[in-house]
Amino acid sequence: MSSAEMEQLLQAKTLAMHNNPTEMLPKVLETTASMYHNDNLSKLKLPLAKFFTQLVLDVVSMDSPIANTERPFIAAQYLPLLLAMAQSTTDVLVYKNIVLIMCASYSLVLDLVAKTSNQEMFDQLCELKKFVLSHWRTAYPLHATIDDESDVEQWTAQIDQNIGVKLATIKFVSEIVLSQTKSSSGNEINSSTIPDNHPVLEKSALENEAKRLLDMLLNYLIEEQYMISAVFIGIINSLSFIIKRRPQTTIRILSGLLRFNVDAKFPLETKSDLNYRLSKRFVERAYKNFVQFGLKNQIITKSLSSGSGSSIYSKLTKISQTLHVIGEETKSKGILNFDPSKGNGKKTMSRQDKLKYISLWKRQLSALQSSLGVSAKTSTPISAPTAGPSTENMLDQLKILQKYTLNKTSHQGTTFFNSSPKPISNTYSSVYSLMNSSNSNQDVAQLPNDILIKLSTEAILQMDTTKLITGLSIVASRYTDLMNTYVNSVPSSSSSKRKSDEDEDDNYNEEVRKGNPTTNSKKIKIETEGLGEDPEEPEEDDGMQKMLQQEETVQESSGDANESSSIAKEIAPPFEPDSLTQDEKLNYLTRLTKKLFELSSRQDTTPVKTSPSSPLLLDDDDSSSWLHVLIRLITRGIATQEASDLVREQLLSFFIQDFEQRVSLIIEWLNEEWFFQTSLRQEPTNYKTWSLKILESLGPFLENKHRRFFIRLMSELPSLHSDHLEALKPICLDPARSSLGFQTLKFLIMFRPPVQDTVRDLLHQLKQEDENLHKQCDSLLDRLK
Repeated sequence: MSSAEMEQLLQAKTLAMHNNPTEMLPKVLETTASMYHNDNLSKLKLPLAKFFTQLVLDVVSMDSPIANTERPFIAAQYLPLLLAMAQSTTDVLVYKNIVLIMCASYSLVLDLVAKTSNQEMFDQLCELKKFVLSHWRTAYPLHATIDDESDVEQWTAQIDQNIGVKLATIKFVSEIVLSQTKSSSGNEINSSTIPDNHPVLEKSALENEAKRLLDMLLNYLIEEQYMISAVFIGIINSLSFIIKRRPQTTIRILSGLLRFNVDAKFPLETKSDLNYRLSKRFVERAYKNFVQFGLKNQIITKSLSSGSGSSIYSKLTKISQTLHVIGEETKSKGILNFDPSKGNGKKTMSRQDKLKYISLWKRQLSALQSSLGVSAKTSTPISAPTAGPSTENMLDQLKILQKYTLNKTSHQGTTFFNSSPKPISNTYSSVYSLMNSSNSNQDVAQLPNDILIKLSTEAILQMDTTKLITGLSIVASRYTDLMNTYVNSVPSSSSSKRKSDEDEDDNYNEEVRKGNPTTNSKKIKIETEGLGEDPEEPEEDDGMQKMLQQEETVQESSGDANESSSIAKEIAPPFEPDSLTQDEKLNYLTRLTKKLFELSSRQDTTPVKTSPSSPLLLDDDDSSSWLHVLIRLITRGIATQEASDLVREQLLSFFIQDFEQRVSLIIEWLNEEWFFQTSLRQEPTNYKTWSLKILESLGPFLENKHRRFFIRLMSELPSLHSDHLEALKPICLDPARSSLGFQTLKFLIMFRPPVQDTVRDLLHQLKQEDENLHKQCDSLLDRLK
């Protein structure tokens, strides 16, 4: 910080703070950012990074001299630069400032995205968020992670490194949880302010992410085996803010806190006995203060109950009282007075347990990073089904299921409650149920798939191998019983019975044609309840036998009675069609594509609204619907590049024929090309290739009257590079169309700031190539200053 440049920046900051900071501080930030990118000042990278991050933190914080309406724009402007600094820095202070900037500005930028629907801004915010969260369990940016798990000492030495950054990350996580959960208060930013049909933000995805991050904090309290007191206290304090401002998280937080066992934590081997006792005492005090805070503010009440039916209120009250007594005893005796022989000495973890801990730590870190990578693949994750159960109903159902399961488990011992080798009916529930399916009434189909997967995997992991094999054997025997029932019932049916069934089926078919619901219901009942009776009785039949008789009846009426008797014994060999050559595949694909374009050309490209009662997305009345499917097919449905490019060529030709009316489809196509490859973390080569081909193909046809079309196309392209802007040069150099080119550049300068540097370079090139364009270029260059 001793260089002249840094001294000038410090003086500029001081001057801006005291004289019109609203206008001066953003200029100081722009100057610092340009200096950071200057290769001639490479020796000042670290001082500039420290100065820049601290200044941004001062600008976006609550006590900033900048107006609240300007802070979100400033924070969003420098997201790419902050991400680049975070990825390249090795300085703890710089990285901690970046995390604190995210704490202060995350909700502001998220609210700005909600108001402006800026996809690029949201992507930048998600990238920086993902990077910070993926390193919260590491010592980054100290790069102290050890690859060799057997080097236990180096692993344990880095557990409590960089505590300041971890505390800042905990604060950042709490801000994400608060911003992405619902709140009835209208004075703060939360997910309730986001519309359900927002084009960029998916409300359900944001709320699910908030739940996962809250669980991440709670799981750290439960699963961390070492006494990291500062992190424990930071999490508990953050939870107090969350539970106060978001009451709907009360059950989740308190249930997790009840599983937090302070006594089970091991001391760090580099710390003394006194340090461990002090750390444990501070965590216990934070725990007690949290409970007292909840009781005082009527957050922890007697109405709260856990899944097992016991009161959370009574448990936490008892824990608070116990911790208070322990604290008073420690205070009276003195924390230095202890006797190791009475069990108060320092606990140690065996080497084998340390290796297990290291392996668990790496799995948790890998799971965290992979989950963040998955959520970052799509900026708008898939929403939860609208018809699914609410969170409250799902929680109630899980409580009932837990209570029923624990009740049955207490009686079954080492055997299953229902071990019968025969099912009571021909349903999946009766085949797989190892409880008493007649009185369980547990419809787990109402639960989401992710919950069912968790329940199943946890049950399998905790089950004894022998018991698991026994359960699978019971299921297999039930399947065998159903199959034997079906096979044995086929030859036992007499001709008179078959005739009776034929008459019954004829009557049933006649009733179905007449639309009689009573007969229909009766038939369904017969087919579904057939297997519930004894198969040895001649007057009973199952649903499969009934279906077979219907098929035989139809064949007998057509004169094929002899062949029908061998249906159950003879199976036709599988049909294997001849494989197509590559040329044949391309030929058929070309014919199919032309057919779709012919369909689209018969009608106007304006979509016609289909009937609300129609469940079909594809409708002949809407010719553009086939194009949507074709676009999705070439971007992610056809694996062969040659085949997909063949369709792209025809798609390009189709768009050029009437580009003004088909601009929406062009933009949809290019966005699909860009999104699919970037979601797979691939270079969007298809997007670059075909977007440039579209611009090249449009060049000869564009005129000044196409201004609105061309500006919309350039503004809604998902990504702009120098090659895209290079396509504007012939238009700007053409005297008859120069106004079209410069109006488009002016729009990009105003509304797509990331391409301003590329536009500046293009304007300088135009000035060198045509002297008549100096005035128009200078006018736009003045806007870039």
